[in-house]
Amino acid sequence: MVSIEKRIAVIYLAWLPYGIDHFKSFVDSYNSHPSGCKHELIIAFNGIKLNSGNNPEDYLDYLSRFTNLPYRVLYFDSGQDIAIYTEISKLLDHDFLFFLNTYSILLCDSWLALFVNN
Repeated sequence: MVSIEKRIAVIYLAWLPYGIDHFKSFVDSYNSHPSGCKHELIIAFNGIKLNSGNNPEDYLDYLSRFTNLPYRVLYFDSGQDIAIYTEISKLLDHDFLFFLNTYSILLCDSWLALFVNN
């Protein structure tokens, strides 16, 4: 079981060229299923320089509908998921990092507790 003093970050990587629908699905599932343990949610937007027409502000506007949802945002020009995960790990000082990609959808309550407590 993870000690209560441990800091956990849940990082969702939003690949902008794929559009906002995957993001909406993730946010809806995140809002519907309590994680089961304390953590910081970090939204990492990737693909900023690709000019895909998808604007992070639209994503953040959707996220703002969930007023009880604190989060932090990071921005990356472009790169493969693993390279971005490496960059993020250098920026954060959490004890545990839980990465989710653009297609991730949470399916049950206590989803994070299931990982950190086993």
